[in-house]
Amino acid sequence: MNKKLVKLGVGGTIITAICCFTPVLVWIFGAIGLVAVVAYLDYVLFPLLAIFFVVVVIGLLQEKPTNRKQMHNLKGKPAVSFKLHDSNGQTRHLDHYKGSWLLMVFHRHLG
Repeated sequence: MNKKLVKLGVGGTIITAICCFTPVLVWIFGAIGLVAVVAYLDYVLFPLLAIFFVVVVIGLLQEKPTNRKQMHNLKGKPAVSFKLHDSNGQTRHLDHYKGSWLLMVFHRHLG
């Protein structure tokens, strides 16, 4: 999760939603003499609301990059035991390969 993107998206969404669904912006534009612009606010505010919503979703889904220092601390430590199915459907356990070199290639199986 990218906290900066989430904060930006949530803040923008709240401000845009307030401007969209309350007459605040209409009052402000009326006070400064820009009443003619009020008719076009929906063309700006609704897409802006959607953009900020997408920023929130991207911020929530974005993985935080792994810190190199953290990776260095894992060097030489044993991996957590797990099991996976290979392309032939057989279950493979990491423990079966203890003491030997193991290259694992992960790919998306389509089909």
